[in-house]
Amino acid sequence: MNVSDAMTPRADLVVVEIPGSRNDVLEYIQEHGFSSVPVVKDVDGDEVYRGLVSRDDLIDQPDEDQLALLMREVPTVAADDDIINAAETMVAEESRRLPVVDDDALVGILTVTDVVRAIARGEIDGETAVDGLATR
Repeated sequence: MNVSDAMTPRADLVVVEIPGSRNDVLEYIQEHGFSSVPVVKDVDGDEVYRGLVSRDDLIDQPDEDQLALLMREVPTVAADDDIINAAETMVAEESRRLPVVDDDALVGILTVTDVVRAIARGEIDGETAVDGLATR
């Protein structure tokens, strides 16, 4: 199974654009209960993925207003990557989400919930030993 089979597609994501401010992120986090928001930038008419801003980023930098300085780089996956490899990356990076990026374009996001749903639907082999995917 590929990441694209389980991810939340770009059309269903809320993003913020550079240039922007912390208020742009706060609005989405408060309205929708998100814990992070992907950041994109318009480059010659194309939307280019730049990073994520999370609640923790806003808390850790209370005096920073510029979105470009609040965002951070996180590991990404491609839509055609194997979902098992993506889950292993989530565990290794202690991340609950991975932006799905193809050719610098944000095409979706893969969350722990997306992976669990795929397992529950029987789309991922449930025979994989959990010790390779879990931490204490």
